[in-house]
Amino acid sequence: LMFGRHVSHFSSLSEAMSTCTEYLFGNIGSFQELRAKHPVAGSVFFISYMILFYFIAQSLSKAIVLASYDDAVELHVMERKKEELRAKAQEPKGKDRISRWVQKIMDTKTHIKETYGGQLLIHKRI
Repeated sequence: LMFGRHVSHFSSLSEAMSTCTEYLFGNIGSFQELRAKHPVAGSVFFISYMILFYFIAQSLSKAIVLASYDDAVELHVMERKKEELRAKAQEPKGKDRISRWVQKIMDTKTHIKETYGGQLLIHKRI
């Protein structure tokens, strides 16, 4: 409405909003008319408007990315907790746990044998 009497693209509120939206999307054809009628005020308005909405658009896109990142981290943490619970549920309890531990020791590539004199010898399995 500041330029409404002299610039047709700012003659009404809806026309001014439409023109400013076009500015955001790169259609700056009407800026030439604005600059011709109001060289200083038109340029100050255009530059300040574009800078302001550039920062608003950057903040909005940053907020969207950060919100998506937070959701992804939360999902990852939940999946990790589920995996830990599954692992604990599958873990043997009591004697089964001890027998698997002993079996694991026996299945290693080396084992210890006791000789007649009480000395320990290490034999490698082939």
